[in-house]
Amino acid sequence: MKNFSLLVLSLLPWTLLSQNISETITYSETLIENGDYDSAHQYLHDQLLEFPNHYLLLAAKGEAYLANYESTDAILTFEEAIAAAPDTAQFFRAKHYLNLALAYFDLLAHRESLDWTNLAQETCPNRPSILWNDIMYNKALQFSALNQWDSSLHYFKKVYELDLLRGDSSAIALTLSAIGGQYMYKNEGELARDFYRQSLALRFPKDIRGKAKTINNIGMTFIFEKSYDSAKLYLEKSYHLHESISDTIGMATRLLNLGDNFSRWKKFEEAKSYLDLSEKYFTQMGLKRHLMYVQVSRAIWHKEKGAYKTALKIFEEQLEATRSAGMSRQESRIIKQMVETYQQAGLYQEAFEFQKGLNEIRAQAEKESPLLKLKEIEMTNRIDQKQKELNLLARNKELELANERSSKIFLFVVIGLLLIGFVLFFWMNRQKNKVRQQLLETEIDTLRLRISNIVSDVKLDQIQLDVDRLKNQGHNTLTDREVEILQLAITNKSNQEIADDIFLSVNTVKYHLKNIYAKLGVSTRLEAREAFSQTN
Repeated sequence: MKNFSLLVLSLLPWTLLSQNISETITYSETLIENGDYDSAHQYLHDQLLEFPNHYLLLAAKGEAYLANYESTDAILTFEEAIAAAPDTAQFFRAKHYLNLALAYFDLLAHRESLDWTNLAQETCPNRPSILWNDIMYNKALQFSALNQWDSSLHYFKKVYELDLLRGDSSAIALTLSAIGGQYMYKNEGELARDFYRQSLALRFPKDIRGKAKTINNIGMTFIFEKSYDSAKLYLEKSYHLHESISDTIGMATRLLNLGDNFSRWKKFEEAKSYLDLSEKYFTQMGLKRHLMYVQVSRAIWHKEKGAYKTALKIFEEQLEATRSAGMSRQESRIIKQMVETYQQAGLYQEAFEFQKGLNEIRAQAEKESPLLKLKEIEMTNRIDQKQKELNLLARNKELELANERSSKIFLFVVIGLLLIGFVLFFWMNRQKNKVRQQLLETEIDTLRLRISNIVSDVKLDQIQLDVDRLKNQGHNTLTDREVEILQLAITNKSNQEIADDIFLSVNTVKYHLKNIYAKLGVSTRLEAREAFSQTN
């Protein structure tokens, strides 16, 4: 009992440590959900001073960066977390390989993102599982970003099937909404709205934020179709749903969305009012990064109005600010807008230079990190090992099949030889019996003649063939040789004796006798002698 108490006391600090870190992560997740990214960063920074290089805290910090689109910082932090994690933390690694894929996805580095997703898929220990679903979902997003809608739909539908198996209505609703998005990008608005409405029907009554996002997406399908009145109706309805639950971030985001789209529709007064209100809400919440998004939208507003100089000035200010904040995705978005603005202003040389800069950002983002190289080497080794095992199994299978074929061939040969042997044995036995029968008949015939000679007063050598009787009875078809042989036969000479007398072989004699018996209608010499002989 005393030893057990000492064990409990020794484990107590580790238990308290795990509980403390779990509470820390839960609190940081709450801050992130509320959009208070700066507080989340500071809080996790302080905790890492107390628990240096703890992989769970590093991962939480990476998720805070990822939620705020600070993709480059997120990548570095996730790599630190994975490097610090124990080898046995397979689920943890798979989860944060996926987070790395999302970070590279935000940087528009889709090839790199796909590499990390494949590594997450390879590492994921549980299939199917929620994490496995997330991996498939991210794969679908990557194909969507590459405009490969059919491939993205294939993976989203796989996720949908797994969601159905789990019976998770919330997940099903999210996946249906994603499928709707793919049809929207394919310009199949009616089909997209059908999936969005299915998603809307599955949302829980209290999931007002989710419903608002889905209604906003329905509005976006009308934007793609340039049905501006219908689009405005749904976008404003989405805004009012956020307003009904005092979701200020949601309200401000929807207003920003409305402002962007009204700018593109050349409805500048309404667009400006939406952008002003969005800026007001973000200012009240102190969300500096979101205010940067508003400024970019204002630059777009000026661009659409044709005020290219003003638009470019705002873009340049925000480009500097995003670079200072490490917001790589926003940086790419601004440069893309600047390229369009320079083109519309007829400044093609400047457009070309900024396009080169955008290409360099994407190329830099797609450079492989040392950790990725290491993981790819590990994955390649595992794949090679599995391939070797498969090749070995295939060779063993081929050998088994070859042995099986050889055994079958050997069996068929043995059976064939046995059948041939049986047939030969049967034929030889039959031939032997036939010879015996013929010999027996010959002996019997000879015996009959001798018996007949004994009981008769006529001597065998005095018996002559009655040729006239043969002719009178119509047996004149016998040849001279057959007549000669018949004459010798009825005197009870054996086949050998007949053969010796007329210089023929025994078989030839047998052949002639067979023909003679057939022509005369008798079967033995005795019958032939009785029917066609005369005594001298």
